[in-house]
Amino acid sequence: MVAVFGVFPHMDGFVLMCAALLPALLLGSYLSTRRSLAGVGIGYCIFFCFLAMPDMPRPDNLVHYDPTGFMNDAIALMLSMIVSAIAFAVLLLTDAPWLRRLLFADLWREVVVARRGRFARLTTHFESRPRDLLSQINALESDRPALQREALQWLFAVLEFGNAVIDLRCELADLPREPKYAASIPWRRAVETTLDAVAKLFDRPKAARFDATLAATVRAIADTQALLASDNAPREARHRLQRIVSDLHFIRHGVARSRVALRHVQPGSVPCRVIPRSLKPMCRPCCCSSRAG
Repeated sequence: MVAVFGVFPHMDGFVLMCAALLPALLLGSYLSTRRSLAGVGIGYCIFFCFLAMPDMPRPDNLVHYDPTGFMNDAIALMLSMIVSAIAFAVLLLTDAPWLRRLLFADLWREVVVARRGRFARLTTHFESRPRDLLSQINALESDRPALQREALQWLFAVLEFGNAVIDLRCELADLPREPKYAASIPWRRAVETTLDAVAKLFDRPKAARFDATLAATVRAIADTQALLASDNAPREARHRLQRIVSDLHFIRHGVARSRVALRHVQPGSVPCRVIPRSLKPMCRPCCCSSRAG
């Protein structure tokens, strides 16, 4: 109100308008740089511009001084902000346990997307979405460094398994079109069963699915190694089979290291504090990155 009715009537030209707005905007900018007042500072800058310059979107517009309309807009903005603050405080608590569990569940299900998603843009999605979820979790736990570290370790686990699943899918898709590599062959079915078991494990982690995933991975490794030992395939096909075995070993090793964590997961729950400290990022470049387009 001071700026609109006390300062603006004495301005003449763009330079004076900037000079009049500068102190108020500097105050909002300063508040936005403070960690505890960042939301207040950003909101102040936005709504100050809405109220102080409602009729000046262009320099050639004339200013209309309407105290009644100004007070109406100011009261409406204040009431809307109060209602929004109450709604977020009651319905969307930033430290609500259910919201944290929901974000962790979404993070784990990114491995399911790696298994079932389409190849087009799959790598791009998988590399960006888990990190976006991590940033949301960190925003909820801004004052809890221990929980932030645990969320980072969950991210490492998801990236580790998800990239291995995508690698396997790429290698299987690029196998030669020969009967011994057909999808109906037992060793191919064993590998597909492993991928499905990993997706189910990350969809709803629990001990029974851990056992199924580990057993399926061991069987797939044995079947693929048997094929590799008895097959006189061309060099490129043998290298592809060797990479498939390597990916399967990678998954088996990761599942075995997670034994303690997954054994403590209750059916239907998403653990937030039981991931082993040994999980480290082992993500490798995905062979299907060229498919992203």
